[in-house]
Amino acid sequence: MDLRTVKNVLKFLSVIGIALGIFFFSALCVGWYYGEDVRLFSWFVLFLLGVNGLLFLLLRQYRMKLSIKEGILSVNLVWILLGIGGAVPLVLLTGVNGSDAFFESVSGFTTTGATIYGDIESLPHVILYLRSLMHWLGGMGIIVLGVGLFSLINPSGSMALFKAESTGIKMEKITPKVKDIALRLWGVYVLFTIADMIALKVAGMGWFDALNQAFSTISTGGFSTKNASMGYFDSPWIIWIMTFFMVISGINFLAHLKFLSTGSVEGYKREEVIWYLLIFFVLSLGLSMTDILVDADSYTHALTYSFFTIASVLTTTGFATLDYAQWGTLRSQ
Repeated sequence: MDLRTVKNVLKFLSVIGIALGIFFFSALCVGWYYGEDVRLFSWFVLFLLGVNGLLFLLLRQYRMKLSIKEGILSVNLVWILLGIGGAVPLVLLTGVNGSDAFFESVSGFTTTGATIYGDIESLPHVILYLRSLMHWLGGMGIIVLGVGLFSLINPSGSMALFKAESTGIKMEKITPKVKDIALRLWGVYVLFTIADMIALKVAGMGWFDALNQAFSTISTGGFSTKNASMGYFDSPWIIWIMTFFMVISGINFLAHLKFLSTGSVEGYKREEVIWYLLIFFVLSLGLSMTDILVDADSYTHALTYSFFTIASVLTTTGFATLDYAQWGTLRSQ
């Protein structure tokens, strides 16, 4: 690996590190608000910002231009370093071992949603928020955010990074520059998150739970603030809101961006979207009929929980409202 490649990769990693430190600072604010002991976490955030800020300053005059290979290398290194960076506060604040913390962090950033914690509700608010924040950052792709931020400083190489992170996404001429696409994608992502949070609050959730559930829903991750997941809230309005936002979050955000930017619905007419929605409605209605005919549930109960369950499974979000072990015989076969 030559010196130019090292500088290219390090400069981009420093931008991601600074962005992560700023987001982690918001978790610190949550801890301070709830009066929790976040002193060790504070030192880690300062260290994260300090090291990456210094690295960026040292390379600020270097004009980066990434090749596709360097973009792929950068993306892979970012995800490894995110796993380590997210694991540190879990070790500091909950005392879990390093391997468990790394598992939880990677599960968060990759929006897998598996957890090593048995009693979620016993965790401090700062950790609950941090887990949901990891989901949210990983859901759109922190690389996409980094592309937008870095392009404001040094536009060269942004397309290589975008292609390396966004495998399978077809670039469209929504805007002429990749930095505009990256930043507008995040704008749509933030808009949906705020809309979801407000809707959940109006439906009866507290602000903290609404924010965390919105983070996990829009990212299709599944971390919750409650041991019983969405079953804790026991509200049809909340269930339908979560279902709606899970479904739209399962659609390529470029389609949403195109609609909000130009009013065009062409993105929603793509074969992948049509089949996705068709499968969702067929499976949801089929499960509803099973509820009604086999378990004698009411129409409203069957539709509410069947649509939610299929949305959660189909989008790999992983929220739950009912105990699957209690489902009827037909659905278990």
